[in-house]
Amino acid sequence: MPEEVFESKLLKKVDMSDIKLPPNLVVRPLTIEDNENGFFELLAQLTKVGEISVEEYTARFNQMKSSKCYFVLVVADNEQNGKIIGTATLILEQKFIRQCALKGRVEEVVVDESARGTGLGKYLVLACTRLSKQLGVYKTTLECAPHNVKFYEKAGYSDAGEKYMQIRF
Repeated sequence: MPEEVFESKLLKKVDMSDIKLPPNLVVRPLTIEDNENGFFELLAQLTKVGEISVEEYTARFNQMKSSKCYFVLVVADNEQNGKIIGTATLILEQKFIRQCALKGRVEEVVVDESARGTGLGKYLVLACTRLSKQLGVYKTTLECAPHNVKFYEKAGYSDAGEKYMQIRF
């Protein structure tokens, strides 16, 4: 079994029995080998990825794993030799507020264009959300483009009345 960014037993405790996936799809943690399974190509459907060497991938993977705050989920298609066709990341933010609480944040949700509209994105968002609840967060947030609001509302998210702002470097 390849090294995972987090222990798969955590994901197995998340109840996803209300949503069925085809038997050829496996939802699991990102592994050290997934850079060879189409992970970067999938992320490139969402945003810029750039050229990442095996050494850079391995170093970042190990940093994320050792922090115990990154839960990168992937969907592998066993009919396509384990090609990654979906991913979402749950990040735990460690806070001083609320008696040193944890806050969850869902990021980098993307489904391969060949599998969009199948419910896989909703599955990933719900898996991250339910995992965050299991890990004891006080809330889970995400940021999305206005055209994606309805998608996330279907997964139980609502407008928090806050404005997302940024500075790019």
